[in-house]
Amino acid sequence: MTAYLRLQQETLQRAAAFSDAFRRTVWASPELDYTLKRPVGALAKQVWSDERREARDAALARLGDRYGLIYLGHAGCAACRVFGPLLRAFATRHGLDVLAVSLTGEALEGWPEAVADNGRAARLGLGDAPVPALVLFDTVTKRVQPVGFGVMAEDEMAERIYALTALEPGHDY
Repeated sequence: MTAYLRLQQETLQRAAAFSDAFRRTVWASPELDYTLKRPVGALAKQVWSDERREARDAALARLGDRYGLIYLGHAGCAACRVFGPLLRAFATRHGLDVLAVSLTGEALEGWPEAVADNGRAARLGLGDAPVPALVLFDTVTKRVQPVGFGVMAEDEMAERIYALTALEPGHDY
């Protein structure tokens, strides 16, 4: 037992020395410091978050030039009754086009102009998807990407859409 405890103590001392050398190397080599790209300290994280929010909002302002949203819901869905008006406000605020598709053919909360499904959900590969469902339609590539399912807050929708579109090759955001 004594030998084990001594070995453990030596291992911990070596780990501490390695950790100290690692930190000093990162501090002296900014290209190795990931926290410059994604900060962890409270103050730096706030600055990063503010800058990301500004970039996200600017990207969302131009999003309608290339993308549209497709919203799938049905009239009897309690989550859709909550999400529909949220999505309407979000789309209006950011000038986004939304095609609201009612799986039951009835008007959706916040979307009286919703069109009947008529097989659209199945063609999008979302025939069995939970609702509410929100997908991003790229008018250039004609691809559909799920943004999410269920009720999402406006900030979450914005963050997800920004992340999805920022990954597109050739985007100008």
